[in-house]
Amino acid sequence: MSQIHLPPFYVITGGPGTGKTTVLAELARRGHTCVHEDARALIQEQVAVGGTAVPWADAPRFADLLMERSIATYREQATVFSAQNAQSPIFFDRGIGDAFTCADIIGHSLPAVLCERAKVHRYRDPVFLAPWWPEIYTTDTERRQGREEAERTEHAVTKTYTDLGYRIVRLPLSTPNERADFILRLSAAL
Repeated sequence: MSQIHLPPFYVITGGPGTGKTTVLAELARRGHTCVHEDARALIQEQVAVGGTAVPWADAPRFADLLMERSIATYREQATVFSAQNAQSPIFFDRGIGDAFTCADIIGHSLPAVLCERAKVHRYRDPVFLAPWWPEIYTTDTERRQGREEAERTEHAVTKTYTDLGYRIVRLPLSTPNERADFILRLSAAL
């Protein structure tokens, strides 16, 4: 499918703690539609119900659920986008490729049916990568990765999206405002 026929869905990805959510908040503040991260929502839901499908307890089940959720989120956004006959870009805090990365990192093979379903849901190029930025990295209740794992995740995400045929554009190590300007400039030029 050509880029022109894809909905204007853009992914902002990278390792944990690299400012993705912060730049998405800036884009939302400016009136752009931004889709929250599925992994964080899934973890919060599992913790709230005492579930074990979290990365630190049952990582393979978490990876499967994350792929299901990522596909569902894409489809929901595509339905809304189509119904509203919208034209403005929609920015995703991580995307389907991140679910592939999650499985790859733990050495888990996702069910073939999920992989096939995932591959038909494409985003526009480029995929925006928030690079490893040790000066801003922190952990929280859902983000438990150490610095080394966080940095490895960036490399894994880059490989996954490249293998899926996307061009990666690294965000500058700058303010959320400057990063948002950068994203909007590139996505508008396409």
